[in-house]
Amino acid sequence: MDYLDSAKSIYGIYGVAYVYFNYKQQESQTPSTVYAGLLAQLLKQIPELGALAEELYEKNDSGKKKPRTEDLLNLLSNVMTSSKVFLAFDALDEASDSTRIDLLKQLQRLEDGKKSLRVFMTSRPSVEIKAPIEKIRSIEVTARESDLRIFIRAQLEEKIEELDIEDQQTIMAQIVESVLSHAAGM
Repeated sequence: MDYLDSAKSIYGIYGVAYVYFNYKQQESQTPSTVYAGLLAQLLKQIPELGALAEELYEKNDSGKKKPRTEDLLNLLSNVMTSSKVFLAFDALDEASDSTRIDLLKQLQRLEDGKKSLRVFMTSRPSVEIKAPIEKIRSIEVTARESDLRIFIRAQLEEKIEELDIEDQQTIMAQIVESVLSHAAGM
């Protein structure tokens, strides 16, 4: 995300916004809060969005009421008619089923006929993502065992010094092998 944000001018992108889904926050990560979060990020990057956001704010009693999901989507749609936008959704598999289904349906609506929207989604392959978006391309990414080994060893080395264990190297090797045998390319 940092690279994309810094390279916006190279790619002609005006706004970059992202959502990281967390299964522990499914109740608070509703479609409405996701769209509001995306808009808040885009508002900081696309000055023209300010007037439209102000109208929505006034329409909702100067922010005393929450905006309707439909109003948030209309505002997002307006942004994409005039600005090239990149949206990223990380760990989509951790969103609730209803949020994931709604998001995919609304992304189709936002993308429909617009060449200004680019979307990047990550998800575990075990969760079926039925995306109605025609131009979707799926790329399977798995960690290499060597990467996992380096990561696990680094994490263990930080912690193992605190423990009073005689043969730390043997214990670390056993832990690494045990974790790798269960990781299966995560």
